Amino acid sequence: MDESLDLVVTAWNVFDPNKNASRVLRVAVEDVDDVAPEFPTGATTLFTVPRSTDPTGGVIGRVSAAKGDNDDLHYYLLPKCTQKFDHFSVSERSGEVSVIAADEFALSHRTEICILARYS
Repeated sequence: MDESLDLVVTAWNVFDPNKNASRVLRVAVEDVDDVAPEFPTGATTLFTVPRSTDPTGGVIGRVSAAKGDNDDLHYYLLPKCTQKFDHFSVSERSGEVSVIAADEFALSHRTEICILARYS
């Protein structure tokens, strides 16, 4: 069910009150019952990159968020809170996490990545 909200927007001119103007702004809300996707609470997902082989291009794990409704869910790697952002990727549709570039330092230390799940 689509809904709309009417807001009155007023622009005030402090130097000339005759130039004040108001208009009604109608905002259409298209998905009223939208429920945000959620990762399981309290769950920390840990992936291990094997040292014995070249992990570049290999899937090391998968993340999954609970869908609140039937919209398409997409996953994104967040660069601002992901260490070594250019070393990892996440499949937008499946949530599979892959190593796309590897160096000894990146593989020998703990690296945190942040993933966002949202509807398209």
